[in-house]
Amino acid sequence: MKITPHQFRHLAAKIVLDTHPGALCMVKELLGHKSFKTTANAYAGLRTREAAREYDKLIIAHRPVAGGR
Repeated sequence: MKITPHQFRHLAAKIVLDTHPGALCMVKELLGHKSFKTTANAYAGLRTREAAREYDKLIIAHRPVAGGR
């Protein structure tokens, strides 16, 4: 399967955001966007579910263990 350079850019952003859901600044720099707003408009809404999963992991990691900690 062939992909265009534009599709490759989207793939790069997806790989970064799948690994680090909040890394919009990294995507901005990777793609060379001058404005953060450009990156946020294109990718922020797509990462809501992944960000919620990461937040759940943080909460679980900071929860006291039953029986004291």
